[in-house]
Amino acid sequence: MKPWYDRLHEKFVITSIKKSETIEDINKWRNYIANFPEPTNAVQASYARYKCRMYHFSRIKKFIMNAFGFVALFVELFYIFTAKDHEHELIKGRAVIERARDIPDYSDIVPEEILNEFKRLEVIDNFNKKFAPLCKTARRWLLQCVRAHPFDFFYIYFVYMELATHSHILLNYNPESVFVYINERNIASPILTKMYEDEGRSFCSFMHGEYALQLIMAFMSFSKYYVWDKSYIEMFKEDLRCNIGEYIVYTPKKLQKKWHLEDTIPTYFCTYYFSGESKESVIKVAEALIRLNNHGKRCSVRLHPRYLLHKKLLEDTIAGTDISIENAYELSIKDSLARTKYVVSLKSTVLSEAHVEGREIVLDDISDKEHFDILSMQKFNVFNKPHLLFSELIRQVEG
Repeated sequence: MKPWYDRLHEKFVITSIKKSETIEDINKWRNYIANFPEPTNAVQASYARYKCRMYHFSRIKKFIMNAFGFVALFVELFYIFTAKDHEHELIKGRAVIERARDIPDYSDIVPEEILNEFKRLEVIDNFNKKFAPLCKTARRWLLQCVRAHPFDFFYIYFVYMELATHSHILLNYNPESVFVYINERNIASPILTKMYEDEGRSFCSFMHGEYALQLIMAFMSFSKYYVWDKSYIEMFKEDLRCNIGEYIVYTPKKLQKKWHLEDTIPTYFCTYYFSGESKESVIKVAEALIRLNNHGKRCSVRLHPRYLLHKKLLEDTIAGTDISIENAYELSIKDSLARTKYVVSLKSTVLSEAHVEGREIVLDDISDKEHFDILSMQKFNVFNKPHLLFSELIRQVEG
């Protein structure tokens, strides 16, 4: 079970962040991003990212989070005054991959170029410590943030957490390059990029899933960013004003044909792959699957391991039916795809994996029609692949 503070974070913070995926008019995002003056330094870019991240938070939530940041500041002061110096002569050929807790197995998305380039590749856990020592370089950057935005306490706390994480890396590993993933919301990325590059190091990232245009990705910064398709480069450059030193297009293992499922006979008619849908969407998906189940079609669902808020609601809604719930920790994606004919989702990366493996993909135009309509405006790549609509599939079954 997740720690209590992670569960609180999901309910209090993630719900507001996820509103950024369902805004009524994408042009509002573009106008909001366009109205920022061109950042002249890393702190300005970082603060622009912070404003984009907080765009959908209510005033009361902003007040509470800022109050928390104010209290945290007193603890941060201790680490500011006790900062240690790190070895500035970096270790050539040494790199660190910060392994995310939410997706600990990165083997199917890590660029092979990274594995081939670095002889000494350290894998460390994203220990997610709320309070940890700073190195002196990180302290200088944090103080710049304090001077620039002395009353934005939650912004300062956000930046502090990231600087503490990377102080740990500098103090203990002294690498030439650092690689992170699931990092698109990291408001400190412009600061971290500049901090590393000032010492001749690099701060890099790679995609962990298919992306749609989202406000919270605006002003993202990395020394190198590995993307799955060149179409993402235009989105990051033109729409989101990201400052990426170098884009590198690569095909991750998860999008390379490897399982050859063509001759595998599916035992399920369809499987729905959730990716953090709302309570209302979960109910609509369940009702649609029940309609298929009532016509003798065997269906299953797979919950994303990072989004389990509505599992009990789903279980209650499909109770008494033959619809099964896959255990994502016990059943691999390979085995999941092997046993289903149709792969259904609103925006899961599994859609792209299924397409590569020859499975038929179905886009959910039922559970959240507004979100579905917006995804095409958000340049969601899977819309360019051959697909059915969920409503069409149901009509075919019901005649």
